[in-house]
Amino acid sequence: MRIKLKTYDILLIVAVIIFASATIFIKLGGVAVYQEITLPARDTLVLAHFWQDDVMKSDLWAFAEDFRKQNPDVFIEFRDYSYAAMQDMLLVPLPEEITDKKLRDFASSDIFMFDPRWLSEMIRNDTLEPLSDYAQQAEDEPAGEWAVPLTASVDLLFYNIDVLKAVGFERPPKNWTEFEKYAKVLSSPGRYGWTFSLVSDGYPEIYPWIWAAGATMLEKSANEEDSTRSSPVGVNPAGVTPAFNNSTVIKTLGFVNSLKNAGVIAPNVSTKTKTQKFNEFTSGRAGMMVASVEDIETVRRRMGDTSFGVTTIPHSDDFAGSRPVFGVRNAYAGIRKGSERKEDAWAFISYLAGHSPLLANAIHALPGNGNTLVSSKNDSFYEKVYDMYESSEQMREFIGVPAVRTLDAVVRDALAALFENGQLPDETARAIQGRWEETLGISKN
Repeated sequence: MRIKLKTYDILLIVAVIIFASATIFIKLGGVAVYQEITLPARDTLVLAHFWQDDVMKSDLWAFAEDFRKQNPDVFIEFRDYSYAAMQDMLLVPLPEEITDKKLRDFASSDIFMFDPRWLSEMIRNDTLEPLSDYAQQAEDEPAGEWAVPLTASVDLLFYNIDVLKAVGFERPPKNWTEFEKYAKVLSSPGRYGWTFSLVSDGYPEIYPWIWAAGATMLEKSANEEDSTRSSPVGVNPAGVTPAFNNSTVIKTLGFVNSLKNAGVIAPNVSTKTKTQKFNEFTSGRAGMMVASVEDIETVRRRMGDTSFGVTTIPHSDDFAGSRPVFGVRNAYAGIRKGSERKEDAWAFISYLAGHSPLLANAIHALPGNGNTLVSSKNDSFYEKVYDMYESSEQMREFIGVPAVRTLDAVVRDALAALFENGQLPDETARAIQGRWEETLGISKN
């Protein structure tokens, strides 16, 4: 059953937060004024997260209030940041003396929500407390020695039902041949078949297409059974070798390149923001796009529930798998190494893990630890996505791999050359392969 608060309860919580929060923001003439109030350290447990665009604050307060009923001495404070801001702050060592207030507040958090693709740098920077003293189940999850998965997200093909029907298509495309056909038919003056962007907070948009085709971009070392379970230390602790120049990846780049040459991709791929991409899709200027499950809420607020649909990303025509392949992005929770409230932090992480379906419901995602979707949601979009997710092969390829932000940047730069400079797909793949090997310290001997 989804946690709900009555209006009176919400007002009471707001009053408590205004009274007890470590920092009160008072808006005077459009200027934020900060008033510092010192609280006993044991009273407030701080969680930093990147869900600010996906969750209502009242939903988070509901979890905090429910937890506090069981732990009346622990007050939860949520600090919300963008994905990009958290990535910037977590992937570099913090200085001993922090003068910037925002960074100081962030660095004092007790719990960090993070993308596990950042794990290697976070451990190298000594950011996380090992969970071996807290969790017996740590060995059962990727990166479980350091953090707990709470929610999951997958990328989907969004399609404009009205636009597809207007040109004679009653269902979305299933493979590359159909996708190319749809994109060409959909393209007309003022409209494109597909909107695609190289600019994103997460991994490059080409990755979901590669996974959907059944390919991987990394190979595990012969003596490493599961790179996601290794402790990330050293230059290439996950024991992986770049494999970006494999035949399926090159074919995927060739497929995208053929769509570019056909003129069916909306322009400005290298500079287009997520907002611009969404505007193109929701306004009908593009018939299809790839976005995450959390983005369903954004799209439905603009288009309603009946004008668009979601499905799996089309696979290559020669795809040999029996199930669709999803690249899965998780949100993990870990304890800050220097926290003075580690026991309380573990208790709240455990609480959130036990309520993962409700948490996923609140942020419009999927449960991240094997739990089932909240049955009371009664939402056809999420029920469809969850059914696809449950029946899919799930890929978590970059957990524990170091320097992922650099690897992603290499891909974006090379794809920009593909789109703007006429670089060939095989040249693009070789360029990425070489720079990935250099980044991960792979010998070419």
